Amino acid sequence: MPQQVDPNQGLSAAQVAQRQQIGVAQLVLDDIVVYQTGDQIAADAKVCAGEVLVNEALLTGEADEIKKPVGATLMSGSFVVAGTCRAQVAAVGAVAYINQLTLAAKATPHGEQSEMIRTLDQLIKVIGVALVPLGILLVWQGLAVDHESLHDSIVIIFDKLNAF
Repeated sequence: MPQQVDPNQGLSAAQVAQRQQIGVAQLVLDDIVVYQTGDQIAADAKVCAGEVLVNEALLTGEADEIKKPVGATLMSGSFVVAGTCRAQVAAVGAVAYINQLTLAAKATPHGEQSEMIRTLDQLIKVIGVALVPLGILLVWQGLAVDHESLHDSIVIIFDKLNAF
């Protein structure tokens, strides 16, 4: 689950054309925030000057850094890994991306499975069902075709499986 932004994290924001350090909880729409390497994006914002590389892995699962030039959107909860920019706050509080993501995650029923988990479950069932006839076929081959004893047929099957 995405990490919540620390409301006590200090940021450099320009409110009323005056640069000052403020807390995340004090951010309001249209504030200009200065982000630099190592900062966590505290509120959704639009880059208005500079360029940064951002890690959005906590939000999207994407491990690659994403270049954010002027005009790009910064999503709250991501991290600046390189560069410096000034960004205009576009969303704070409950409407910020990280908070919407958190609310959606909390609203998901505990028993609900993702598409990937459902597909893996189906694959495991198919493989499990296919193994029984395959095992019977291999034992029959050892007994009827290769004229081996039941014990030898089973031992040969497991030896072949261990070779993988």
